[in-house]
Amino acid sequence: MISIIIPVYNVEKYLPKCIDSILSQTYTDWELILIDDGSIDQSAKICDEYTYKDKRIKVTHKKNEGVSKARNIGITLAQGEYICFVDSDDWIESTYLEDFKVKEQQCDFYVSGALYDTYNKVYSYKKYKEKFCINQVEIRDEFFEQDLLSNGYPWGKLYKSQIIKDNNIKFNENLTINEDHIFVFQYFSYINTFYITNTAGYHYTVFDYPGRKLSAKINNYTELKLAAEQFNLIINQFKLLWNITSKQYETLYNTFVISKRLSAFRSLILLKEKKYFKEELTYWNKQPYTGCNKYEKLILCIIHSKFIYGKYYLCYIIYSILQQRYRKTYERLIYKDLNRRSIKITHG
Repeated sequence: MISIIIPVYNVEKYLPKCIDSILSQTYTDWELILIDDGSIDQSAKICDEYTYKDKRIKVTHKKNEGVSKARNIGITLAQGEYICFVDSDDWIESTYLEDFKVKEQQCDFYVSGALYDTYNKVYSYKKYKEKFCINQVEIRDEFFEQDLLSNGYPWGKLYKSQIIKDNNIKFNENLTINEDHIFVFQYFSYINTFYITNTAGYHYTVFDYPGRKLSAKINNYTELKLAAEQFNLIINQFKLLWNITSKQYETLYNTFVISKRLSAFRSLILLKEKKYFKEELTYWNKQPYTGCNKYEKLILCIIHSKFIYGKYYLCYIIYSILQQRYRKTYERLIYKDLNRRSIKITHG
Protein backbone atom coordinates (compact mmCIF):
# COMPACT_ATOMS: atom_id res chain seq x y z
CA MET A 1 0.00 0.00 0.00
CA ILE A 2 1.06 3.57 -0.75
CA SER A 3 0.32 6.27 1.84
CA ILE A 4 -0.31 9.61 0.11
CA ILE A 5 0.28 12.59 2.42
CA ILE A 6 -1.18 16.00 1.56
CA PRO A 7 -0.73 19.05 3.81
CA VAL A 8 -3.72 21.36 3.37
CA TYR A 9 -3.86 25.08 4.09
CA ASN A 10 -6.35 27.50 2.49
CA VAL A 11 -6.49 25.80 -0.91
CA GLU A 12 -10.26 25.53 -1.48
CA LYS A 13 -9.80 26.50 -5.14
CA TYR A 14 -7.39 23.64 -5.90
CA LEU A 15 -8.12 20.87 -3.40
CA PRO A 16 -11.03 19.10 -5.17
CA LYS A 17 -9.01 18.69 -8.38
CA CYS A 18 -6.06 17.38 -6.38
CA ILE A 19 -8.10 14.78 -4.47
CA ASP A 20 -10.12 13.79 -7.55
CA SER A 21 -6.88 13.04 -9.38
CA ILE A 22 -5.96 10.61 -6.59
CA LEU A 23 -9.37 8.96 -6.72
CA SER A 24 -8.85 8.36 -10.44
CA GLN A 25 -5.60 6.38 -9.98
CA THR A 26 -5.28 3.12 -11.87
CA TYR A 27 -3.19 1.84 -8.94
CA THR A 28 -5.80 1.38 -6.22
CA ASP A 29 -3.93 0.12 -3.16
CA TRP A 30 -3.47 3.46 -1.42
CA GLU A 31 -4.58 5.52 1.56
CA LEU A 32 -4.88 9.29 1.48
CA ILE A 33 -3.90 11.25 4.60
CA LEU A 34 -5.08 14.86 4.56
CA ILE A 35 -3.51 17.11 7.20
CA ASP A 36 -5.59 20.26 7.55
CA ASP A 37 -3.10 22.78 8.93
CA GLY A 38 -5.60 25.20 10.47
CA SER A 39 -7.27 26.34 7.24
CA ILE A 40 -9.63 29.30 7.58
CA ASP A 41 -11.35 28.90 4.20
CA GLN A 42 -13.50 25.94 3.06
CA SER A 43 -10.55 23.52 2.82
CA ALA A 44 -11.32 21.74 6.10
CA LYS A 45 -14.94 21.18 5.03
CA ILE A 46 -13.82 19.83 1.66
CA CYS A 47 -11.49 17.38 3.42
CA ASP A 48 -14.32 16.11 5.61
CA GLU A 49 -16.65 15.70 2.65
CA TYR A 50 -14.17 13.49 0.81
CA THR A 51 -13.81 11.14 3.79
CA TYR A 52 -17.47 10.18 3.23
CA LYS A 53 -16.82 9.51 -0.46
CA ASP A 54 -14.01 6.97 0.00
CA LYS A 55 -13.01 5.01 3.10
CA ARG A 56 -9.35 5.19 2.01
CA ILE A 57 -9.34 8.93 2.79
CA LYS A 58 -8.52 10.14 6.31
CA VAL A 59 -8.24 13.66 7.63
CA THR A 60 -6.58 15.22 10.66
CA HIS A 61 -7.37 18.79 11.70
CA LYS A 62 -4.77 20.80 13.61
CA LYS A 63 -3.76 24.35 14.34
CA ASN A 64 -1.55 26.13 11.81
CA GLU A 65 2.08 25.17 12.42
CA GLY A 66 3.52 24.97 8.91
CA VAL A 67 3.96 22.43 6.15
CA SER A 68 6.89 20.58 7.78
CA LYS A 69 4.90 19.80 10.93
CA ALA A 70 1.94 18.71 8.80
CA ARG A 71 4.07 16.34 6.71
CA ASN A 72 5.72 14.91 9.82
CA ILE A 73 2.32 14.16 11.33
CA GLY A 74 1.34 12.48 8.08
CA ILE A 75 4.44 10.27 8.29
CA THR A 76 3.53 9.10 11.80
CA LEU A 77 0.00 8.22 10.64
CA ALA A 78 1.07 6.43 7.46
CA GLN A 79 0.24 2.72 7.35
CA GLY A 80 1.53 1.95 3.85
CA GLU A 81 4.76 0.27 2.81
CA TYR A 82 5.54 3.37 0.78
CA ILE A 83 4.99 7.09 1.34
CA CYS A 84 4.15 9.60 -1.36
CA PHE A 85 3.83 13.38 -0.92
CA VAL A 86 1.49 15.53 -3.01
CA ASP A 87 1.00 19.29 -2.67
CA SER A 88 -2.62 20.34 -2.28
CA ASP A 89 -2.55 22.81 -5.21
CA ASP A 90 -1.05 20.26 -7.62
CA TRP A 91 -2.57 17.18 -9.26
CA ILE A 92 -1.47 13.84 -10.69
CA GLU A 93 -2.34 11.93 -13.84
CA SER A 94 -4.28 8.67 -13.54
CA THR A 95 -1.25 6.39 -14.05
CA TYR A 96 1.07 8.37 -11.75
CA LEU A 97 1.25 5.76 -8.96
CA GLU A 98 1.21 2.81 -11.35
CA ASP A 99 4.17 4.24 -13.29
CA PHE A 100 6.46 3.75 -10.28
CA LYS A 101 6.13 -0.02 -10.92
CA VAL A 102 6.38 -0.93 -7.24
CA LYS A 103 5.34 -4.52 -7.90
CA GLU A 104 7.89 -5.02 -10.69
CA GLN A 105 10.75 -2.91 -9.27
CA GLN A 106 10.80 -3.26 -5.50
CA CYS A 107 13.44 -0.93 -4.09
CA ASP A 108 14.18 1.75 -1.49
CA PHE A 109 13.49 4.90 -3.50
CA TYR A 110 11.62 5.89 -6.67
CA VAL A 111 11.88 9.16 -8.60
CA SER A 112 9.83 10.32 -11.58
CA GLY A 113 9.71 13.42 -13.75
CA ALA A 114 7.16 16.22 -13.57
CA LEU A 115 5.16 18.70 -15.62
CA TYR A 116 5.28 22.40 -14.76
CA ASP A 117 1.91 24.12 -15.14
CA THR A 118 1.73 27.86 -15.71
CA TYR A 119 -1.64 29.60 -15.98
CA ASN A 120 -3.44 26.23 -16.40
CA LYS A 121 -1.19 25.11 -19.25
CA VAL A 122 1.80 22.78 -19.21
CA TYR A 123 4.74 25.08 -19.86
CA SER A 124 7.56 22.54 -19.62
CA TYR A 125 8.40 19.09 -18.35
CA LYS A 126 11.25 17.09 -16.90
CA LYS A 127 11.75 13.45 -17.75
CA TYR A 128 14.59 11.20 -16.70
CA LYS A 129 16.26 8.27 -18.38
CA GLU A 130 14.92 5.04 -16.89
CA LYS A 131 17.42 3.35 -14.61
CA PHE A 132 17.35 0.75 -11.84
CA CYS A 133 20.32 1.18 -9.49
CA ILE A 134 21.37 -1.79 -7.37
CA ASN A 135 24.32 -0.31 -5.44
CA GLN A 136 25.82 2.91 -4.09
CA VAL A 137 28.10 3.44 -7.09
CA GLU A 138 25.17 3.39 -9.53
CA ILE A 139 23.10 5.64 -7.27
CA ARG A 140 25.95 8.17 -7.07
CA ASP A 141 26.52 8.12 -10.83
CA GLU A 142 22.85 8.70 -11.67
CA PHE A 143 22.57 11.37 -8.98
CA PHE A 144 25.14 13.48 -10.83
CA GLU A 145 24.60 12.38 -14.44
CA GLN A 146 20.84 13.02 -14.38
CA ASP A 147 21.16 16.14 -12.20
CA LEU A 148 19.08 14.68 -9.38
CA LEU A 149 20.89 17.00 -6.97
CA SER A 150 18.62 19.80 -8.24
CA ASN A 151 15.43 17.79 -7.61
CA GLY A 152 14.73 18.52 -3.97
CA TYR A 153 10.94 18.45 -4.18
CA PRO A 154 9.31 15.94 -1.81
CA TRP A 155 6.73 15.10 -4.50
CA GLY A 156 7.42 13.03 -7.62
CA LYS A 157 8.89 10.32 -5.42
CA LEU A 158 8.08 7.18 -3.45
CA TYR A 159 9.83 6.59 -0.13
CA LYS A 160 9.95 3.40 1.89
CA SER A 161 8.10 4.01 5.17
CA GLN A 162 10.40 1.74 7.14
CA ILE A 163 13.52 3.65 6.08
CA ILE A 164 11.96 6.98 7.08
CA LYS A 165 10.70 5.73 10.44
CA ASP A 166 13.69 3.54 11.39
CA ASN A 167 16.11 6.42 10.75
CA ASN A 168 13.84 9.14 12.17
CA ILE A 169 14.00 11.19 8.97
CA LYS A 170 11.83 14.27 9.39
CA PHE A 171 11.19 17.63 7.80
CA ASN A 172 13.00 20.28 9.82
CA GLU A 173 10.25 22.28 11.53
CA ASN A 174 12.63 25.17 12.19
CA LEU A 175 12.96 25.82 8.46
CA THR A 176 10.54 27.31 5.94
CA ILE A 177 13.08 27.12 3.11
CA ASN A 178 14.92 24.06 1.73
CA GLU A 179 13.41 21.81 4.39
CA ASP A 180 12.16 19.58 1.56
CA HIS A 181 15.51 19.44 -0.24
CA ILE A 182 17.27 18.55 3.02
CA PHE A 183 14.71 15.79 3.67
CA VAL A 184 15.30 14.28 0.22
CA PHE A 185 19.09 14.43 0.62
CA GLN A 186 18.86 12.82 4.06
CA TYR A 187 16.76 10.01 2.60
CA PHE A 188 19.31 9.46 -0.19
CA SER A 189 21.96 8.68 2.42
CA TYR A 190 19.99 5.63 3.67
CA ILE A 191 19.09 3.87 0.42
CA ASN A 192 20.74 0.92 -1.32
CA THR A 193 18.47 0.50 -4.35
CA PHE A 194 16.94 3.20 -6.53
CA TYR A 195 14.53 3.28 -9.48
CA ILE A 196 14.24 6.26 -11.84
CA THR A 197 11.21 6.23 -14.13
CA ASN A 198 11.04 7.77 -17.60
CA THR A 199 7.55 9.10 -16.90
CA ALA A 200 6.19 12.50 -15.85
CA GLY A 201 2.73 12.39 -14.33
CA TYR A 202 2.93 15.00 -11.58
CA HIS A 203 1.54 18.46 -12.42
CA TYR A 204 3.27 21.15 -10.38
CA THR A 205 1.53 24.53 -10.37
CA VAL A 206 4.24 27.14 -10.89
CA PHE A 207 1.91 30.08 -11.56
CA ASP A 208 -1.83 30.42 -11.70
CA TYR A 209 -3.94 33.37 -12.81
CA PRO A 210 -3.92 35.36 -9.55
CA GLY A 211 -0.14 34.85 -9.42
CA ARG A 212 -0.65 32.92 -6.21
CA LYS A 213 2.81 31.37 -6.11
CA LEU A 214 4.58 34.60 -7.01
CA SER A 215 6.56 35.59 -3.97
CA ALA A 216 9.79 37.53 -3.65
CA LYS A 217 9.95 37.51 0.14
CA ILE A 218 13.33 37.61 1.85
CA ASN A 219 13.97 34.64 4.14
CA ASN A 220 15.57 35.44 7.47
CA TYR A 221 19.28 35.06 8.16
CA THR A 222 19.09 32.36 10.84
CA GLU A 223 16.99 30.02 8.67
CA LEU A 224 19.28 30.38 5.66
CA LYS A 225 22.36 29.84 7.80
CA LEU A 226 20.76 26.73 9.36
CA ALA A 227 19.92 25.39 5.89
CA ALA A 228 23.55 25.88 4.83
CA GLU A 229 24.73 24.01 7.93
CA GLN A 230 22.31 21.14 7.33
CA PHE A 231 23.39 20.82 3.70
CA ASN A 232 27.02 20.82 4.80
CA LEU A 233 26.44 17.85 7.13
CA ILE A 234 24.64 15.83 4.46
CA ILE A 235 27.17 16.60 1.72
CA ASN A 236 29.95 15.33 3.96
CA GLN A 237 27.91 12.16 4.49
CA PHE A 238 27.71 11.77 0.72
CA LYS A 239 31.48 12.24 0.52
CA LEU A 240 32.03 9.23 2.77
CA LEU A 241 29.13 7.11 1.54
CA TRP A 242 29.62 7.55 -2.21
CA ASN A 243 33.36 8.28 -2.35
CA ILE A 244 32.64 11.32 -4.51
CA THR A 245 35.39 13.13 -6.41
CA SER A 246 36.73 16.51 -5.32
CA LYS A 247 34.96 18.11 -8.29
CA GLN A 248 31.62 16.53 -7.32
CA TYR A 249 32.11 17.64 -3.73
CA GLU A 250 32.89 21.18 -4.86
CA THR A 251 29.75 21.24 -7.01
CA LEU A 252 27.57 20.18 -4.08
CA TYR A 253 29.32 22.47 -1.61
CA ASN A 254 29.09 25.57 -3.80
CA THR A 255 25.50 24.85 -4.85
CA PHE A 256 24.03 24.11 -1.43
CA VAL A 257 26.34 25.50 1.24
CA ILE A 258 27.99 28.56 -0.29
CA SER A 259 24.85 29.67 -2.14
CA LYS A 260 22.73 29.42 1.03
CA ARG A 261 25.33 31.26 3.08
CA LEU A 262 25.48 34.02 0.46
CA SER A 263 21.69 34.25 0.62
CA ALA A 264 21.98 34.50 4.40
CA PHE A 265 24.45 37.39 4.02
CA ARG A 266 22.10 39.14 1.59
CA SER A 267 19.23 38.61 4.03
CA LEU A 268 21.01 40.13 7.02
CA ILE A 269 21.91 43.15 4.89
CA LEU A 270 18.43 43.78 3.48
CA LEU A 271 16.63 42.99 6.74
CA LYS A 272 19.19 45.08 8.65
CA GLU A 273 20.21 42.31 11.05
CA LYS A 274 23.52 44.06 11.76
CA LYS A 275 24.29 41.98 14.86
CA TYR A 276 25.37 39.10 12.57
CA PHE A 277 27.52 41.23 10.26
CA LYS A 278 30.88 40.66 11.97
CA GLU A 279 30.23 36.92 12.15
CA GLU A 280 29.61 36.82 8.40
CA LEU A 281 32.72 38.88 7.63
CA THR A 282 34.79 36.39 9.62
CA TYR A 283 33.17 33.46 7.79
CA TRP A 284 33.73 34.88 4.30
CA ASN A 285 37.28 36.00 5.00
CA LYS A 286 38.11 32.34 5.61
CA GLN A 287 36.39 31.18 2.41
CA PRO A 288 38.39 30.75 -0.83
CA TYR A 289 35.19 31.11 -2.89
CA THR A 290 35.33 34.19 -5.14
CA GLY A 291 31.86 34.15 -6.71
CA CYS A 292 30.28 32.77 -9.88
CA ASN A 293 28.77 35.99 -11.29
CA LYS A 294 29.72 39.66 -11.35
CA TYR A 295 27.48 40.55 -8.40
CA GLU A 296 28.85 37.82 -6.16
CA LYS A 297 32.38 38.79 -7.16
CA LEU A 298 31.69 42.44 -6.30
CA ILE A 299 30.19 41.63 -2.88
CA LEU A 300 33.02 39.25 -1.99
CA CYS A 301 35.60 41.77 -3.20
CA ILE A 302 34.11 44.33 -0.79
CA ILE A 303 34.10 41.80 2.07
CA HIS A 304 37.72 40.74 1.49
CA SER A 305 39.10 44.24 0.99
CA LYS A 306 41.22 45.73 3.79
CA PHE A 307 40.87 49.24 2.40
CA ILE A 308 37.11 49.67 2.05
CA TYR A 309 35.25 51.24 4.97
CA GLY A 310 31.48 51.23 5.50
CA LYS A 311 31.19 47.72 4.05
CA TYR A 312 27.73 47.13 5.47
CA TYR A 313 26.26 50.27 3.89
CA LEU A 314 27.96 49.66 0.55
CA CYS A 315 26.59 46.10 0.46
CA TYR A 316 23.16 47.42 1.41
CA ILE A 317 23.13 49.79 -1.58
CA ILE A 318 24.15 47.02 -3.99
CA TYR A 319 21.65 44.48 -2.66
CA SER A 320 18.84 47.06 -2.61
CA ILE A 321 19.39 47.84 -6.30
CA LEU A 322 19.48 44.12 -7.13
CA GLN A 323 16.33 43.50 -5.09
CA GLN A 324 14.40 46.11 -7.06
CA ARG A 325 15.49 44.48 -10.31
CA TYR A 326 14.61 41.06 -8.95
CA ARG A 327 11.05 42.08 -8.05
CA LYS A 328 10.47 43.53 -11.52
CA THR A 329 11.72 40.41 -13.33
CA TYR A 330 10.67 37.67 -10.89
CA GLU A 331 8.35 35.80 -13.24
CA ARG A 332 10.81 36.05 -16.12
CA LEU A 333 13.55 34.60 -13.90
CA ILE A 334 11.29 31.68 -12.96
CA TYR A 335 10.68 30.90 -16.63
CA LYS A 336 14.41 31.15 -17.28
CA ASP A 337 15.01 28.62 -14.52
CA LEU A 338 12.35 26.27 -15.96
CA ASN A 339 14.01 26.45 -19.37
CA ARG A 340 17.38 25.67 -17.83
CA ARG A 341 16.32 22.46 -16.16
CA SER A 342 13.49 21.17 -18.34
CA ILE A 343 12.10 21.04 -21.87
CA LYS A 344 9.91 23.93 -22.96
CA ILE A 345 6.59 23.16 -24.62
CA THR A 346 5.39 25.51 -27.36
CA HIS A 347 1.63 26.01 -27.50
CA GLY A 348 0.04 26.87 -30.81
